Amino acid sequence: MTRSSRAVEPVPVSLKSARTNSIGVVDIGSNSVRLVVFEEASRSPISICNEKVMCGLGRAVVSSGRLDEEGIERTLAELARFKILADYHSVSRLLAFATAAVRGAKNGQEFIDAASAQLNCPILILSGEDEARLAAAGVKCGILNATGLVADLGGGSLEISILKKGVLKKTHTLGIGALTLKDVSGGDLQTAEEIARRECKSVDWLDRIPDDRIYAVGGAWRTIARLHMKRRNYELHVLHQYSMRAEEVVELADYLIQMKPKEMIESIDIPSKRVESLPFSAIAIKQLIQRSRAREVMISAFGVREGVMYETLSKAEKSAYPLSINIERISSTRSRTGNNLEEIELWTDRFFESLGEDQADYKRLFRQAACKLSGIEWSTHPDQRAEIGFREVLFMNASGISHYDRLYLAACVYCRYSNHALPVVSGGLRLTAADEAHARLVGAVIRVGHTLSGGAAGLLHRCSLRRIGGEVSLELPDDLRDLAGENVEKRLGAVAACLKMRYSLDVRSPEAELV
Repeated sequence: MTRSSRAVEPVPVSLKSARTNSIGVVDIGSNSVRLVVFEEASRSPISICNEKVMCGLGRAVVSSGRLDEEGIERTLAELARFKILADYHSVSRLLAFATAAVRGAKNGQEFIDAASAQLNCPILILSGEDEARLAAAGVKCGILNATGLVADLGGGSLEISILKKGVLKKTHTLGIGALTLKDVSGGDLQTAEEIARRECKSVDWLDRIPDDRIYAVGGAWRTIARLHMKRRNYELHVLHQYSMRAEEVVELADYLIQMKPKEMIESIDIPSKRVESLPFSAIAIKQLIQRSRAREVMISAFGVREGVMYETLSKAEKSAYPLSINIERISSTRSRTGNNLEEIELWTDRFFESLGEDQADYKRLFRQAACKLSGIEWSTHPDQRAEIGFREVLFMNASGISHYDRLYLAACVYCRYSNHALPVVSGGLRLTAADEAHARLVGAVIRVGHTLSGGAAGLLHRCSLRRIGGEVSLELPDDLRDLAGENVEKRLGAVAACLKMRYSLDVRSPEAELV
């Protein structure tokens, strides 16, 4: 029996979340229904609530023309639950949408009326073009200057679009979502493969995608990525921007197509309700890759839901660096109150300027990120700061950063605390010798700044670390000469060693002090 709409008692103010800028997004898909509450609308959103239920709303919508009755009942029940969660999170705005199954069903509007009553908010039925555009917006939100084919595979359809440096160029919808493909093929895998091949072939531009890359959105892609990680024994279990060779994805798709349901449940960490549709998802993925001639598949954890949130942002907010936003958030909540991280940033920038290093935005961005993160382990036992700091940065909840760049940034933070060998990350993720050396130098310079200042504000702007000829020179004003103790000299020597130079300690007269 379908749960009826009912009034929800007002939430006592004292029990509500203190957040006032959170935004909720309800995604009513053909297979799953999800609520995501973002802490705030941001270029780098953080979800504080992420609830998903596999309802199978579009299980047989093609053959019957109607939404599944059991799926309707389950969906309405979950929407009532989502409404309560949204209220207690004090969302400032609740945005809801439905996708392929609802827009193609005879009883779609009837369902939307009941669902809107449960949520007490309007629900937008997205067109295929809307889905493709919003999936691309989500990818833009989470990956800087994305260039390639965005492929959002759901239960009802497969939305594809072309991005070039973050600019949307083309969109198209293919009727080969997992549930749709299962329905129209009568559950026959060979027939499903023929249908998927024909659908992909109908798109005349699909074999000319920029950079030969697919940005993969959706649960089926993520399942394949987790399986790929497992086979590699890949330690960094972060799906966002995880990259795979396309030929390996096709191999895994073939593997999933042949698997029995029991084998899937035992060997792959997926909901049991996704098992029936996974082989059909794998067929769609395989045919898309073969038709597009892609060489790389990169997972995007951001999709339509993030795209909906992204489109509420101003132009200035959209242009912000997501990594900078993340790092600022982490630093402000984890570092000591009133510490000197801004001075550490300026101190480090001045040193690298003295080296004549290219001050390109992305290089400076990562140095500044390392400076901001260099204080997050202050409350950890000193013996563990390097190792824990490395792991925290490697696995941090952040977008706009590749797996390789995560490792580089983690290495900088590790070397801020230690000059020992870097921890090994299993699965083959390694820095080049040049990047490891550079991370060691960045960490060593930051370490000198922290040791010299003791974490106190107001000191570093009066001191100077720079290269002068073939030496690394630390200059101090006369009244701070006693700061140059044994530990400072030891850290200074480590910086010089990174550059294979000598070092010197110089004391300036007050008249020569930096302004």
